Amino acid sequence: MARVSGVARSVRLEREGNEVVLRFVLEGDGGDRLPVEMRGRKVLGVLDDGDRVELSVGRNVRDRGGVARPRDIANLTTSSTVRVVRRSFIGGVFNFIASLAFSVFSGWLTTVLLNALTYQEPEIVPYSFEEPAEAAGGDPILLLVGVAVAGVVFFLIFIRPRLKRRAT
Repeated sequence: MARVSGVARSVRLEREGNEVVLRFVLEGDGGDRLPVEMRGRKVLGVLDDGDRVELSVGRNVRDRGGVARPRDIANLTTSSTVRVVRRSFIGGVFNFIASLAFSVFSGWLTTVLLNALTYQEPEIVPYSFEEPAEAAGGDPILLLVGVAVAGVVFFLIFIRPRLKRRAT
């Protein structure tokens, strides 16, 4: 990988939707100007206007829009690294599954507790091939309450935070 160094000019930190965007122009030693953009969930490190920086680039320094999008940069003025934390796909999937599991558990627990409070214990009906199957369990209304609680919990811990981030 090639390394490009120069001075950071017009440093801006902006918020676009649920992402943080760090933008600046890298003014190279030969006078070349390279627009740089880093976007993700949060910025780690400090970059000020006039800092000397170095960034690693692949074969193509710029993307189709003419902007360099490095994963991290070295701030040579402060001897530190500036990077933007990106949202991982695996983390998002794990968050979804954990939220769903917690929601289902809370709905199940609500149903069990309501059955216990109303003194309705679930029945166990033996299965028979000769007779039609009977519904086992307590009141179906309590089951619907459990499902509703699971839906509300899922909304509150998974969907609502995403809607709030998108609105800001």
